[in-house]
Amino acid sequence: TVSKTQNRTKKVDRVTREAESEILYLKKKRVKSEEIGDIVLNKLKKVDTGMFLRFLAYFKDITSEFEMKKELGKYLG
Repeated sequence: TVSKTQNRTKKVDRVTREAESEILYLKKKRVKSEEIGDIVLNKLKKVDTGMFLRFLAYFKDITSEFEMKKELGKYLG
């Protein structure tokens, strides 16, 4: 529905703004993609579990249940 889509869009916008602010706060000339991904993951886990899990699976290229459990332990443990 439209309201669900609008809600997701707001969440994505919020995570994007917060992640961008955190990255700029680092004041580095170069930020590794791993650092950016970790920042985004930490923001997503606070905002939306489904988005967090999907991004985690994509970002870490997870292909098995074992890998997912291992990665979840890093972010939720």
